[in-house]
Amino acid sequence: MNASFYRKMEIAAWDLVIEYLSNSGTVRKIVKEWLLLKQSQKMGLYAATIAMGGAFGFFLGFAIPQFLVYIQ
Repeated sequence: MNASFYRKMEIAAWDLVIEYLSNSGTVRKIVKEWLLLKQSQKMGLYAATIAMGGAFGFFLGFAIPQFLVYIQ
């Protein structure tokens, strides 16, 4: 009964989001930079740097509380 109403509301909401994102200068800039990065030869280096930074932060989040418990 309300399924068609909800479907119409969902389509209307996505239409607004797509319109906003299509006209957004910030989103266009991010997409442009991402495409340039993706086509460059340094993509693997950047991905590895991000992964290593994330892993370092993840393990540091575990190490600091353990260190604080140890020194108490």
